[in-house]
Amino acid sequence: MPIDREELIRKGKPMVNEVSWRRYEHMVVDYLKERFQQNFAKGKIVLGKPREFDAVGEDGEILVQIKYTGKSPDDFSDQQKRHYFADYMLDALKLERAPGTRRILIIYPDDQRKWFVEESRGLISPEIEVLTVPLEGEKHD
Repeated sequence: MPIDREELIRKGKPMVNEVSWRRYEHMVVDYLKERFQQNFAKGKIVLGKPREFDAVGEDGEILVQIKYTGKSPDDFSDQQKRHYFADYMLDALKLERAPGTRRILIIYPDDQRKWFVEESRGLISPEIEVLTVPLEGEKHD
């Protein structure tokens, strides 16, 4: 099962990638502000019940889920890959069902994004943009 970072933080348990994960999320929000020329913040949208989104544009039209892991797909067991895949698919489903004109799923690192795009081919809406925001000084294709 994917790690619930917020729960670990509430319990005071340190995580190896906690600082990197938080730094990445802030960096992505800065990227979104620059790209779309508006502010972004965490938000809840009612889809049966209130569902949390990692970043919602102030106009309410741009919805973003941010997924971060410090590892490549090769570092995970098949069981761990299935859990990550299910977690990403749930976020894709939330994005697909939510109102808004722009839906973005950001996955880091890029090889994790490529793995998910290949595994989910034909399963998620083509209206969902799946991308990676590289770390400063990092390049990807």
